[in-house]
Amino acid sequence: MNPSILNPMRRLSRLAGALLIAASVACGSRRAAPVDAQIFPGPPDAPLADAAPADAALDHDNSFGEAIPITIGPPGIQGSFEIAGDRDYYSFTAAAGDWLSFSTVTNDPTYQLSAGIVLYDASMTQVAQATDFLSEFLITRIAVSGTYYLLIEDANLLHGLPPVTGVQTGYELDTWRLDATSGVTFETEAGDDAASAQVTFFRSLLLGRFRDAADVDVFSVTIPSAAVVDFEVIPTPAGPMGDGATATYGHLTVTDATGATVLARTSSLAGGGLADAHPSVPLPTPATYLLWIDHGAAPAGADDFYEVSTQAYTEDGVEKEPSDMTGANDTLAAAEASGEHVGLWNPPGYYATHLLAFLPPGDVDYLGLDVPQAGMLHVMCSAAMYGSGLVGLHTELRDETDALLAEADDPDPVPPTPVLAHARYWIRLTATGQDPVVTSDFVRCHITY
Repeated sequence: MNPSILNPMRRLSRLAGALLIAASVACGSRRAAPVDAQIFPGPPDAPLADAAPADAALDHDNSFGEAIPITIGPPGIQGSFEIAGDRDYYSFTAAAGDWLSFSTVTNDPTYQLSAGIVLYDASMTQVAQATDFLSEFLITRIAVSGTYYLLIEDANLLHGLPPVTGVQTGYELDTWRLDATSGVTFETEAGDDAASAQVTFFRSLLLGRFRDAADVDVFSVTIPSAAVVDFEVIPTPAGPMGDGATATYGHLTVTDATGATVLARTSSLAGGGLADAHPSVPLPTPATYLLWIDHGAAPAGADDFYEVSTQAYTEDGVEKEPSDMTGANDTLAAAEASGEHVGLWNPPGYYATHLLAFLPPGDVDYLGLDVPQAGMLHVMCSAAMYGSGLVGLHTELRDETDALLAEADDPDPVPPTPVLAHARYWIRLTATGQDPVVTSDFVRCHITY
């Protein structure tokens, strides 16, 4: 991890990555983030102690043989990083079929050091690790009863980066055994079709296990808001570098309540830069939708479970041209006349904005960006990454004279482009066609500079 990127977001770590279940709906701002206190323990159970002085002689529990025995459940376990690159080991016992949650929080005042989590089995073989924004959160399913080990270390080390130096800090490790009272939805294997869909919340964490390679799990989600919302479905990576599942899901599909109309679909098996693809589909509400999770063509394993979080945000950053209309911003002049532009008011180096556009057949969209200061503009627009049915999305970045500056094909980002202060730049979007099954035609753009 690059601390220069992560520091401003340090306290938002539990909102990022694969387990963003604490959304701001009802349906509110993307910045609000209530969380379930059982799964996401939040504040430490007791004030975090400062770390001991940077003295290797004070540093213990650095190996499997020195692992400190713990019991799963509250209260949290207090620990500390005494030296740069410190590694602390803990051991516990668990039963086959247990769903366990692990999270950490540090008191590093510099916001550089986060406590990453790695899980090992009794043979000291890695079986899972935290994959959220700062590697501080892990949910997994225990396959075999027995002894397990936790490694808590500087999260930089999990990503092959040098450890943070010059910082000693305390941390808390929280552990939970999840059950029906934990605020999650456990898949019950009711059936493989729309008629047997299991009801869940629009903001939820879904934990399930595939019956076999042909299994399909269906969930019914009702979103009560009276606005268009971004319904986002985020899976957690499988395998020992993820949640420990022996196989990942095949497809994540969002349909209408009957299952007849496919609104978004992504595949875990897609190549071409789509390994992190997940549905993030604009939906009219109030309405009920179905989420389908299938094993697909993924090879079957001994313990094929999944973790999928769902959330919904009120859509913002939507283009002014109606979603079923063409012509209002097909040219730079038309877009200027209709006011199709937004300001990037954050200083360079920070997240700037996101945009939502629609490309019905034959449509072209110009979306303007007003840049207050000189810097490097980063534009990433995609349909495939978010499950849209658009095919052949092409993104161009143009200046005020409509001259082409840079371009990219979905899902690649536009090459970083230097921009001038107090200037307007334009994103130009086109597509070559529409998927024969997936009916949506939206595009999401994320802009930083």
